[in-house]
Amino acid sequence: MENLLSRNNILKELYQELPHFILSIIKLILFIFFIVPISFGQGVNNLWLTGYPSMGNGATTIDFKYGFDSISASNRGMNFFSTNACIADSLGNNLFYTNGYYIANAANDTMLSGNNLIKNIWTQYDTMGVNSEQGALILPMPGENFKYYLFHAPWSGQGQDDWFYSIIDMTQDGGLGAVISQNNLLIHDSLVRGKITACRHANGRDWWIVFPRFNSQLFYEFLITPYGLTGPYTLNPGGAVRSSAGVGQVCFSRDGRRYAYYDPYQDLDLFDFDRCSGTFSNLLHINFYDSADVGGVAFSSNSNILYVSSNTFIYQFDLTSGNIPSTQLTVAVWDSFFSPSPPFATTFYLEWLAPDNKIYIVCGNGTQDIHRINSPNSVGLACDVQQHSVHLTAYNAFTIPQNVNYFLGADTSSVICDTINAIHFLPVQFEDRFTIFPNPAIHEAKLHYNIFTEKGSFIIFNAFGERIASFKLNGQETSFEFDVREFTPGIYLYQIVIDGESQKSGKFIIQK
Repeated sequence: MENLLSRNNILKELYQELPHFILSIIKLILFIFFIVPISFGQGVNNLWLTGYPSMGNGATTIDFKYGFDSISASNRGMNFFSTNACIADSLGNNLFYTNGYYIANAANDTMLSGNNLIKNIWTQYDTMGVNSEQGALILPMPGENFKYYLFHAPWSGQGQDDWFYSIIDMTQDGGLGAVISQNNLLIHDSLVRGKITACRHANGRDWWIVFPRFNSQLFYEFLITPYGLTGPYTLNPGGAVRSSAGVGQVCFSRDGRRYAYYDPYQDLDLFDFDRCSGTFSNLLHINFYDSADVGGVAFSSNSNILYVSSNTFIYQFDLTSGNIPSTQLTVAVWDSFFSPSPPFATTFYLEWLAPDNKIYIVCGNGTQDIHRINSPNSVGLACDVQQHSVHLTAYNAFTIPQNVNYFLGADTSSVICDTINAIHFLPVQFEDRFTIFPNPAIHEAKLHYNIFTEKGSFIIFNAFGERIASFKLNGQETSFEFDVREFTPGIYLYQIVIDGESQKSGKFIIQK
């Protein structure tokens, strides 16, 4: 009986403690599977894929799920030459990736309708992928949970002619995804090789995408909203004429307030960026006077320090200084290391800020070792550049995945852009003689204006600049009401013409 009572007392104590034990286990599981991934990049850009297995060297996966670079071998069949874009889900599970020639799904097989992204160019791309740094970019579609844009381009020489986009729906093919719209022409012009990047709009939902124009100071820009793509808008903020064959890189700072364009033949252009209007300003050009022909650029995670990798040098700039060029410091000089042996030099090439807040730098050759800046937020040599410190399981053909800051939120400091509906693109400021209200509009909208005595007209264009409607204005009235219910939801351009002269241009949004 005493044994039975003793056993019952033990069971009673265990029973009383069981809820606390189970609660502790649940807390641990929640921490491991939810808190840890969210703390280290929220999963979407946790996977970096490299390698060119067709050469018999295998492939490498770098996983940042737990806050550090976990490196492992992979059985993928895709070769990455220069173009490299991949994306994961919020838990860090691979969704799809591309080398610019085709798209592979999470099963490492060609995604449905994911082949033939490019046609009629060099046959070497059939096996190796496109040779264009930052030649592809994946962006989640605003307002959608399972659809993505893939922006991609062929490259057959400097002065690339076309950029395309395709749409991927991850609900297709049992969750492996499918391309539901392929090879849509986005822009046809002479563009700089690769160098596409994007930044969140100040509303925290939409995206600005930027394309540098070849042999020009111009940038083309598109805005992505839940209603589709609008643009191209043309920006001319100055800077170098981008016409050389220099192999470089572009990048937005993590906070979206700066944009850097680095070409080793034309050196560095640094701009301020307005996430609300999508405009560049305050150009700062910096020359290096070195002999580099390849290189890259990256910002620190706090957006206060800029790094330029210029073949055999790494330069650092303190962006908090009132005289940024004066802060230039050489924080690394190539130490003549080869991987695995000459002539495969581990010189400095493309950079990227990783989810672990360290900057990784690949080499200008196919190597098995790459570099890392361990403390990029630190000024001076305290940034801790560790050359060839990251050993890969397979050779990397001078490529690094192209990601952007998917987690940049809304800019609440701006009155104009503190709401999701406030989308303004006014690179030129106009008089307030004419306003459209409400904007966005759902059923009707009114154009308000001051009284005038000349002939006036109100002209509406679609996002491609095609004239779709025109109305006469009565100068003795102060408003004109128009019905928008027959218009497709999206962004429209308009022009006010008084007595044959343009008085104002702008845009308005139609929602349903």
